[in-house]
Amino acid sequence: MTVVGAGQLEQVRVRTSAVAAPRKKPFPWQTAIVHALLIACIAVVAFPLYYAFVISTQNIQEVIQRPPLLYPSSHLLENYMEAWRKAHMGRMLFNSLVMGVTVAVGKIVISMLSAFAVVYFDFRGRMLCFWMIFLTLMLPVPVRIMSTYEVVGTLGWLNTYQGLTIPLFLFQFLLPLSWANIAALFVVLFIFGWNQYFWPILITNTEAMRTVVIGLEELIPRSGTELPTWNLIMAGAVMALMPPVAVILFMQRWFVKGLVESEK
Repeated sequence: MTVVGAGQLEQVRVRTSAVAAPRKKPFPWQTAIVHALLIACIAVVAFPLYYAFVISTQNIQEVIQRPPLLYPSSHLLENYMEAWRKAHMGRMLFNSLVMGVTVAVGKIVISMLSAFAVVYFDFRGRMLCFWMIFLTLMLPVPVRIMSTYEVVGTLGWLNTYQGLTIPLFLFQFLLPLSWANIAALFVVLFIFGWNQYFWPILITNTEAMRTVVIGLEELIPRSGTELPTWNLIMAGAVMALMPPVAVILFMQRWFVKGLVESEK
């Protein structure tokens, strides 16, 4: 082999080894910082929920212990059973479910009909109807509470499911544009109906018609001599939280898709 041939062979070998050697990628500091911030935000949001669950598994002595215990205890079943019995949780969860589903479905049905009429029908006063619909979005329930209550009382709907649900969608209209939007709208409206406090406490006067958000008050001692049973209160709160969380988890994909499509 000549000197020239040996030199060419060495150059080929160096080039091959240079190509084969993996290039070291820089550490993605920006991505790591973003993920760290997201994890920190999730921890801030999730910790109160975790601590509520922890308290719901403890007895009253463990609840008032200082420093507080940050791990679950062994009283989960007895606390949840006592909260279920004391606050009549089954009936209240059913009432809240009826209210949440009825308000959500009713608003969506009326929204679809009103949106179809305003968009596709060219009739006299169409823009007036549109602006009237739009203005109702600016009026929350407390602003029109007295007139709404008078109408419901005149119709004989006090302390009924009709009274709980119909006034929360007959006077408001939203405009969903597709099935994904409807699914996202259902999640928002279900949680809106489930978390209502002011209207249900005004329109109902018996325990049989109370919703779960109001009924949690039954777990709070009314006398000033008793310690608040925070373990039972948190057990009731966790049970009240489960249905909305289940709806969000079940419809998460459609909810996110609806929000994304709304922004396009």
